[in-house]
Amino acid sequence: MAAQFNAVSDWVTQQRYEAAAISTFFQVADFYLIAHALAGGHIVVTHEIFANSRKRTQDSQRLYWPECPVQRPYGCFASKKLVFVLGPA
Repeated sequence: MAAQFNAVSDWVTQQRYEAAAISTFFQVADFYLIAHALAGGHIVVTHEIFANSRKRTQDSQRLYWPECPVQRPYGCFASKKLVFVLGPA
């Protein structure tokens, strides 16, 4: 798992983000979600969309990072043919 954390860390620091954005990224869940997804071969499902900003990293930036696939929720539901069944309370 350490290798995935290093890979994510290296990738983020090589981008042209401001230091404050990188620092925030390392403190929030996105950093850990990406590393765990890479380690387990999982897909990250997110509502976030890409924003071309140097002041804020977004986890959907990974759309351009092929090692960690990202899907929007509804696309994931459709591709995996997920069905949610609400039972009696």
